[in-house]
Amino acid sequence: PTPNASLVKGQVICHNEADFPGHADINGRAQDECSTDFSGKLGSDGITMSPTSGPIVWNTQDKHGINYWFSASWVDGCITTLPTQDFQLPLGNGGIIPAYLMVREDYTKCNNGGVGGSCQVGCMLYEFTGGK
Repeated sequence: PTPNASLVKGQVICHNEADFPGHADINGRAQDECSTDFSGKLGSDGITMSPTSGPIVWNTQDKHGINYWFSASWVDGCITTLPTQDFQLPLGNGGIIPAYLMVREDYTKCNNGGVGGSCQVGCMLYEFTGGK
């Protein structure tokens, strides 16, 4: 099959804040800590993703009961130059973009009240949704 996705980091696509009416305030420090937990705890398992992999989903709450939802999944029908991608280092060992940065930037690169967004690297889609 011909690759239809470059093995590069795409742009962050921010959620529309209007889709989250009355959403809770998202704490930047809590989002950073949760991003670390999502990428570090799960990444230590050496998870490799492929077209047949189910999504990796991690949902948690901060001490105020605010939701922080994280996911990483293989985009349906996507083909890239690699048959699999590592969850924690989706560009491979030589890549400088870890899973942490993917979900952290889904928050920091969006000006939408902290509700987050998603970003694709190769065939992996990383998403953070806050406050829902």
